Amino acid sequence: MLTRGPFSVIASVGRLRRVYVLPNARKRGIGAQLVRALESAAVGHFSELVLRTDTPTAARFYEALGYIPLPSGSTATHRRLVASAAVGEAAI
Repeated sequence: MLTRGPFSVIASVGRLRRVYVLPNARKRGIGAQLVRALESAAVGHFSELVLRTDTPTAARFYEALGYIPLPSGSTATHRRLVASAAVGEAAI
């Protein structure tokens, strides 16, 4: 799910929420495809995406997709700036 960041006063911050893949379907690229599709949907709406995860496995997953860890104590654990999309990645 892609929504406006509920804890941000900046309208250009979007939030990825509730992105899940069943355990027996993991390690097939499905999660990455879902995130990239959500990022594509964010084009023209948000300049930054944030998310919150509570597992080390999920943190590694998002970091592999280019999300940067945020300091603990924040309402989000990771973020990705639109301008930071690398060549060859789905731009948001």
